[in-house]
Amino acid sequence: MLLTETEKKRLGKLFDYYRISRGINIKQIEGEGLSAYSTFHYATKGKVIKNDEFYLNYLDYFGLSFKCKDNFEEWLSDYLIRLVHVFEYYEEDRFDELYHEMIQELAPYKDSAIYHEYICVFEYLFGYYRENKYMRLEEVNDCLVMIKTGIIEDELKILLLDLMFRSNNDFIGSYELADKIKVWTLKFEYHPLMKYQMSFCEEYECHFLKALELLKDSLKIFEKQQNKYWQIKCRLSIYGIYRNTDDSLAQEEAKKLLEMKRTQNIPNVLKKNMNYSIGMDNYLNKRYDTAYQLFMENIESYQSLNELIFVCSICSHKQMDYPKELCEENIKTRYDADYLRYFLVVKEGASDDELVEYIMKRIIPDQLKYQKYYHPFWSLMEYEMEKIALRNTKHKKSYLKFHQKMNEFIRNA
Repeated sequence: MLLTETEKKRLGKLFDYYRISRGINIKQIEGEGLSAYSTFHYATKGKVIKNDEFYLNYLDYFGLSFKCKDNFEEWLSDYLIRLVHVFEYYEEDRFDELYHEMIQELAPYKDSAIYHEYICVFEYLFGYYRENKYMRLEEVNDCLVMIKTGIIEDELKILLLDLMFRSNNDFIGSYELADKIKVWTLKFEYHPLMKYQMSFCEEYECHFLKALELLKDSLKIFEKQQNKYWQIKCRLSIYGIYRNTDDSLAQEEAKKLLEMKRTQNIPNVLKKNMNYSIGMDNYLNKRYDTAYQLFMENIESYQSLNELIFVCSICSHKQMDYPKELCEENIKTRYDADYLRYFLVVKEGASDDELVEYIMKRIIPDQLKYQKYYHPFWSLMEYEMEKIALRNTKHKKSYLKFHQKMNEFIRNA
């Protein structure tokens, strides 16, 4: 089997990926007698070793097979241009088309070194964009090694880092992992996607001005690119910072976002995010009519039930009819089932004594104890306790006890 120079460059980097992934150290490599470690190290930097036997021996050592694929470099170069554009502009009507093209092109080589790794990377990306599927911890750690050893192109590294950041932020939640991702994100900080993600790191550390600066820098680039998807993502993030710092600026930004939703053709996923974010701000500030309208739009138009619990809270406050979705069978298996069950009990006419007992003996120890940082759930039950205490003075002590528990959990957090 004759190897091209490009294949040799890729294989050399791939060997380093497998060495690190399998925890093989320098002494073990030297002990195999396949080559001097300096030669191995030279190859892992993408330098070409003239002797093909070097690559064949290491393929055998790592237990890999390699099958040459004609015109791979030409296909990949063209494919990445299209893929990056479709993902960055969120052209969801083309996701399936590009996914099936990748499968058709690479599936016959799924057991071959190099192509196997590309398939994994593409599966992670399409899993997120087509199915909103996050990466697991071990997958993120594996991709960090891919990025470190340089076996994939910078375009894929940037898309992966964006997904890895989201996966950790929304699903895994590891501070240690966040620091590892941040190291590589900084290496591509020129890119607007990486500026966007770095703004969250600054925001977490309460560096709001720096976070705003990064977001506004990204927004300028996306406006120049006429990328509506990321313009709105940036504006939503700017709005999120204003919510925590300046309510008047937040309301101005909310008006701009809702106007964009009304007048521009934007993906449904952004409409849902917009409705939820602006709706939640209105809910927490007791602007219930606006919150109800935005939440119900998500429930009715986009079959999103994340908002159901807060709609039920608004209905409880305003003595409105509860949405029909509250009584559907599938709520029993939802993560917020205990909260929804509370509103079912309210709907069925439970007494104040029964409601207080449910909150104090079921909701607090089983749910709120684990929601130390998630303000909306505490606010939701606080509103309910306040309402009960106002209409039934004997439960004022229970309301105070609720606050004592809330402060206790926050102190321990």
